[in-house]
Amino acid sequence: MKSTIIDSIQRDENGRIILGYMPASVKKADELNGKRKKFWYEFDDTRVLFKVSSPNTFEDYAELLAEELSKQIGLPTAHYDLAIENGQPGVISYDFREGGFFNSGSLILKNYINISRVNSGQKPTDTFKNNEYNNLQTIEKALSLECSPEQVSRIMENLDLLYGLDCISLQADRHWNNWGIVTRVDSSGRIEKDFAPQFDGSALCRFVASKRNIEKRGHYLFMQSRLPQIKRIIENDLWPKDFDTSFTLRYDEDIDRDYIGVSRLMKAYEDNPLRFGKVIDRLSQINTFDAISRVEERIGARIPEECSLWFHSIVSNNIKLMEEERKEIDESKGISQETVSESRGKAK
Repeated sequence: MKSTIIDSIQRDENGRIILGYMPASVKKADELNGKRKKFWYEFDDTRVLFKVSSPNTFEDYAELLAEELSKQIGLPTAHYDLAIENGQPGVISYDFREGGFFNSGSLILKNYINISRVNSGQKPTDTFKNNEYNNLQTIEKALSLECSPEQVSRIMENLDLLYGLDCISLQADRHWNNWGIVTRVDSSGRIEKDFAPQFDGSALCRFVASKRNIEKRGHYLFMQSRLPQIKRIIENDLWPKDFDTSFTLRYDEDIDRDYIGVSRLMKAYEDNPLRFGKVIDRLSQINTFDAISRVEERIGARIPEECSLWFHSIVSNNIKLMEEERKEIDESKGISQETVSESRGKAK
């Protein structure tokens, strides 16, 4: 997704597109959804959303790194770039709707919940809790009410990948407004519904790292001695006293409720190795150094060292941990990957 106009705009020394004075032909409008300050910029050849980033969090870089990880595993993703507007750093994201309509997960799930209530003799409700329904099992049931079986299968395959990516990257902000579907009407009048590309990856690598993960990280002490900020991030951002998983995407209402990160993904794999073995295979293809270099090539500047090292350390370590735990589960349950591969072929 490219824009000749945006590509012609100058960047600052940090690689941010400078959204300064725009010609009259460029329309600007507020975006009211969400807590962050956001603006739509409508150019002649594209439409982008500018979102202000919180200072000193690297969440703007996280959006670009999440995009690159998504590309590596074949997960549809929104396109991001660094930008700065009136001195405020942030990101722009290109409008992925492309003439369609975006329905958030909250709308899909609330519709399903109230239909289920009415069909069981209860009254509809306006009171919902994200952590009770924002799981893959419930989402699949909700999608089946408004999508064809083929559409449900395609959307769920991508949601499984999104769930897996969130787990290994410690994404803590995948509430039901941070995923959805895009609905389009084709030239023949047929309604097409598909997975909305991955978006809002700003919480990448900022949730929680267990002591086990940190102790296994070979170069952690070296990083800590060189980069005191890493220690601050761990103490302040990644070790909360109470793990709040209420805004994450889960596999099941109960099975992975009390787990985070890789442990959460492996509970799903343990329950359904055929389904989540495919997800793990894709995640194993991730190359963090390639993701970093591609972002730096795009913006024409280096990612701050503490950000790139932290990103690499979290994701690469969790992939290694994922593969180790998969092996342990396979051995304990007598799961053969050759048998799993054969079962996939029959399922097709």
